[in-house]
Amino acid sequence: MRKGFVCAVLVSTLSSCGLLPPKWVSDLKQEGVRQPVQEAYHLKDESFNYNELIDTNAVYTSTNDWVFTNQRGKVVQGETIAYDFIRFSNHGLAFISRFNYQKPSVKEVNSFNNGQFVYYTTEGDVLKLEFYNHDRGYFQYWYGRIKDDGIYFYKYKGRPWGTSTGKLNFIYHKEPIEVNQPLNFPGTRP
Repeated sequence: MRKGFVCAVLVSTLSSCGLLPPKWVSDLKQEGVRQPVQEAYHLKDESFNYNELIDTNAVYTSTNDWVFTNQRGKVVQGETIAYDFIRFSNHGLAFISRFNYQKPSVKEVNSFNNGQFVYYTTEGDVLKLEFYNHDRGYFQYWYGRIKDDGIYFYKYKGRPWGTSTGKLNFIYHKEPIEVNQPLNFPGTRP
């Protein structure tokens, strides 16, 4: 009895710290990417105040140049342009999409394909975005400064604390777009 209780407490502690993979609510339409359950996000539980610096009627887009190589470093596909985008709600939920090979269209921004639902918060002009990094296998926080023309991400921290920290230099430019689908976390009602 005592051994089972200790194991349950240990598993619960490791899970809440982020040392175990989260439970998944669904597979997303991007191959190999799953959506963590709402309870896995720590920012979900923080009090949220909407910041008017975030434009919920826009999409924030980053343009990236990629060169794909094999394990030996030989180029297998020349330079490719990929687009990432983030769309924000006014209640702390966002959708981040990665590695689209064309600029996001109205249909793409409203269909919630190829990405994951995430949480964010702001304090002044600083944005904190929490998402599950599938490549690393743990949650990360990205920190960015909100400007009139976009968001300038400058650092990241892994969760659990101490797994990783580093500098970022990503700019997500704000672009107006028609928003016709509200952001709702999968499996929840609006």
